[in-house]
Amino acid sequence: MNKILVFLVLFSFYANAQQDYTRNVVRKKNEVYLRGFKPQIQKGKTCAFYSTSMILAYYGKNVSPDKLKRKGKGSNPYSDRRKGSHFMAQRLKSLGFTFIIVQRKDKELFREIVKYAIDKGIPLRWSCNLRFSPIKKERNNSSHARIITGYIHKNNKITHVFYTDSWGFGHINKIMTFSCAFKMTNRFGPVFPEKNNQQFLADFKKIIAQYTKTEDISVPQASEEEIDDE
Repeated sequence: MNKILVFLVLFSFYANAQQDYTRNVVRKKNEVYLRGFKPQIQKGKTCAFYSTSMILAYYGKNVSPDKLKRKGKGSNPYSDRRKGSHFMAQRLKSLGFTFIIVQRKDKELFREIVKYAIDKGIPLRWSCNLRFSPIKKERNNSSHARIITGYIHKNNKITHVFYTDSWGFGHINKIMTFSCAFKMTNRFGPVFPEKNNQQFLADFKKIIAQYTKTEDISVPQASEEEIDDE
């Protein structure tokens, strides 16, 4: 009986312990990046759904891009494009995931959240403006959804980021300078399973509060700024 009781106590402890994703973190000299992403090739302007599907797959939850789309008249996922990140945050919540949307344009806030998230094994969903892409052939005046999957540092300061696109093989863990990544950024934020991860939520709140003077990280309502998002 005592053995059974001990087993149940230990099971309860581990079942409610915060998840550890650091097993997915690779450290090579000054590079820190996440492994475990499988390439997908988006169809049309569907990067928002494909990149999100790739993040879910990273956590072992297979949800097809089609299942992430809006359902409605004409089944056109872009019939209302003002809700971009807001819609995806709600969609992720319904699947048991937290997506913290950071809209404040602050380089140090960007740097701190990227470092904390990657160090914990948490990828970031990244909405950016391709008009500012350092790659000439990518440049156009449209938003695009990517995943931040790592960083390169020098003297503990991030100098580059690793990022992943839903463009197939050869687009996992590409590299861009930190300055270019920040310039391109519209919105970004960590995505992680909600269950047993309240400490992550609390830690991100504290980081954000340093730069926004508030710990309110509720999902913002869609704004004019989100038109044509992703």
